[in-house]
Amino acid sequence: MSRIGLPKKLADFEQTLTAARMDAFYSATGWQSGPRPSMHPTLATCFRDGEFKAFQAMNIPLASVLHGEQKYEYAKALQADTAYCGETSLVQFYEKAGKGSVMKFYVFRTELKDKTAGALHVACETTIIVREAT
Repeated sequence: MSRIGLPKKLADFEQTLTAARMDAFYSATGWQSGPRPSMHPTLATCFRDGEFKAFQAMNIPLASVLHGEQKYEYAKALQADTAYCGETSLVQFYEKAGKGSVMKFYVFRTELKDKTAGALHVACETTIIVREAT
Protein backbone atom coordinates (compact mmCIF):
# COMPACT_ATOMS: atom_id res chain seq x y z
CA MET A 1 0.00 0.00 0.00
CA SER A 2 1.44 3.35 -0.95
CA ARG A 3 0.79 6.79 0.47
CA ILE A 4 -1.15 7.71 -2.66
CA GLY A 5 -4.83 8.01 -1.87
CA LEU A 6 -4.44 8.70 1.84
CA PRO A 7 -6.34 9.48 3.90
CA LYS A 8 -8.68 6.65 3.01
CA LYS A 9 -12.01 6.33 4.81
CA LEU A 10 -12.49 2.73 5.93
CA ALA A 11 -15.33 2.61 8.43
CA ASP A 12 -18.37 4.39 9.82
CA PHE A 13 -20.10 3.45 13.05
CA GLU A 14 -22.63 4.71 15.59
CA GLN A 15 -22.47 4.16 19.31
CA THR A 16 -24.18 5.50 22.41
CA LEU A 17 -22.01 6.09 25.44
CA THR A 18 -24.24 5.13 28.35
CA ALA A 19 -23.72 6.25 31.94
CA ALA A 20 -23.32 2.57 32.88
CA ARG A 21 -20.52 2.15 30.32
CA MET A 22 -18.77 5.26 31.64
CA ASP A 23 -19.01 3.90 35.21
CA ALA A 24 -17.67 0.52 34.08
CA PHE A 25 -14.75 2.23 32.33
CA TYR A 26 -13.81 4.17 35.48
CA SER A 27 -14.01 0.97 37.53
CA ALA A 28 -11.95 -1.04 35.01
CA THR A 29 -9.20 1.58 34.98
CA GLY A 30 -9.10 1.72 38.77
CA TRP A 31 -9.71 5.46 39.07
CA GLN A 32 -8.55 6.33 42.59
CA SER A 33 -7.04 9.79 42.37
CA GLY A 34 -9.64 11.89 44.08
CA PRO A 35 -12.98 13.03 42.72
CA ARG A 36 -13.91 11.55 39.39
CA PRO A 37 -13.66 14.05 36.52
CA SER A 38 -16.58 14.39 34.12
CA MET A 39 -14.52 12.54 31.52
CA HIS A 40 -11.66 10.06 31.95
CA PRO A 41 -8.59 11.06 29.87
CA THR A 42 -8.73 7.81 27.85
CA LEU A 43 -12.50 7.33 27.73
CA ALA A 44 -12.39 7.60 23.93
CA THR A 45 -10.93 4.08 23.81
CA CYS A 46 -14.54 2.89 24.21
CA PHE A 47 -14.94 3.81 20.55
CA ARG A 48 -12.73 1.18 18.87
CA ASP A 49 -15.41 -0.20 16.52
CA GLY A 50 -14.10 1.80 13.57
CA GLU A 51 -10.59 0.44 13.99
CA PHE A 52 -11.80 -3.16 14.15
CA LYS A 53 -13.92 -2.63 11.04
CA ALA A 54 -10.87 -1.12 9.31
CA PHE A 55 -8.77 -4.18 10.22
CA GLN A 56 -11.46 -6.40 8.66
CA ALA A 57 -11.67 -4.25 5.52
CA MET A 58 -7.89 -4.46 5.14
CA ASN A 59 -7.70 -8.20 5.97
CA ILE A 60 -5.46 -7.56 8.98
CA PRO A 61 -5.83 -10.45 11.44
CA LEU A 62 -6.28 -9.13 14.97
CA ALA A 63 -3.76 -11.71 16.24
CA SER A 64 -1.03 -10.01 14.16
CA VAL A 65 -1.68 -6.51 15.52
CA LEU A 66 0.76 -4.91 17.95
CA HIS A 67 -0.40 -1.73 19.66
CA GLY A 68 1.84 1.24 18.87
CA GLU A 69 0.54 4.46 20.34
CA GLN A 70 -2.62 6.49 20.79
CA LYS A 71 -3.23 10.22 20.78
CA TYR A 72 -6.41 12.08 21.65
CA GLU A 73 -7.51 15.56 20.65
CA TYR A 74 -10.49 16.70 22.68
CA ALA A 75 -12.71 19.41 21.26
CA LYS A 76 -15.57 18.74 23.70
CA ALA A 77 -16.09 16.33 26.57
CA LEU A 78 -17.88 13.06 25.85
CA GLN A 79 -21.25 12.98 27.58
CA ALA A 80 -23.14 10.07 29.08
CA ASP A 81 -26.26 8.85 27.27
CA THR A 82 -25.25 10.59 24.04
CA ALA A 83 -25.20 8.98 20.60
CA TYR A 84 -22.01 9.49 18.60
CA CYS A 85 -21.09 8.89 14.97
CA GLY A 86 -17.57 7.77 14.22
CA GLU A 87 -15.53 7.75 11.05
CA THR A 88 -12.21 5.88 10.86
CA SER A 89 -9.65 6.56 8.14
CA LEU A 90 -6.18 5.29 7.35
CA VAL A 91 -4.04 8.44 7.35
CA GLN A 92 -0.50 7.08 7.13
CA PHE A 93 1.29 3.86 6.19
CA TYR A 94 4.99 2.99 6.20
CA GLU A 95 7.25 -0.06 6.51
CA LYS A 96 10.47 -0.79 8.40
CA ALA A 97 12.69 -3.81 7.88
CA GLY A 98 13.53 -5.84 10.95
CA LYS A 99 15.51 -9.00 11.59
CA GLY A 100 13.74 -11.57 9.46
CA SER A 101 10.54 -9.58 9.18
CA VAL A 102 8.97 -6.45 7.81
CA MET A 103 7.02 -4.25 10.18
CA LYS A 104 4.08 -2.42 8.65
CA PHE A 105 2.91 0.68 10.49
CA TYR A 106 -0.68 1.83 10.03
CA VAL A 107 -1.93 5.10 11.48
CA PHE A 108 -5.71 5.41 11.83
CA ARG A 109 -7.70 8.52 12.73
CA THR A 110 -11.18 8.23 14.20
CA GLU A 111 -13.36 11.31 14.62
CA LEU A 112 -16.29 11.16 17.03
CA LYS A 113 -19.14 13.57 16.48
CA ASP A 114 -22.36 14.13 18.34
CA LYS A 115 -24.99 12.37 16.23
CA THR A 116 -27.59 15.07 16.81
CA ALA A 117 -25.56 18.27 16.58
CA GLY A 118 -22.74 17.00 14.37
CA ALA A 119 -20.12 18.69 16.56
CA LEU A 120 -16.68 17.09 16.80
CA HIS A 121 -15.94 15.87 20.32
CA VAL A 122 -12.79 13.76 19.99
CA ALA A 123 -10.28 12.78 17.33
CA CYS A 124 -8.28 9.63 18.15
CA GLU A 125 -5.11 8.66 16.34
CA THR A 126 -3.97 5.05 16.73
CA THR A 127 -0.79 3.47 15.40
CA ILE A 128 -0.65 -0.29 14.99
CA ILE A 129 2.21 -2.48 13.82
CA VAL A 130 1.79 -5.68 11.84
CA ARG A 131 4.88 -7.88 11.64
CA GLU A 132 5.23 -10.16 8.64
CA ALA A 133 7.98 -12.71 8.01
CA THR A 134 10.24 -11.97 5.03
